[in-house]
Amino acid sequence: MNNEEITHELLLKFKGIKMGAKIPLAEQIKDIVGDPKFDTTEAIQYIEDSGYFVFLNSNVVTLSDDGFEYANRMH
Repeated sequence: MNNEEITHELLLKFKGIKMGAKIPLAEQIKDIVGDPKFDTTEAIQYIEDSGYFVFLNSNVVTLSDDGFEYANRMH
């Protein structure tokens, strides 16, 4: 699974959730990939660069306004 697919799946996890919801990023990435030992470094950097997420600390994210809009219009 590439970083774009991981980001897409992460956005789907936020679909229908109220603005301001927070998730532990590394754990969610490992869950999406299906590997508890997956190195999340590159995926986290890609997600940070996407602009769809706001990093609240090193491991917790919420959606940016653009991310919220995008997540809630995906099918």
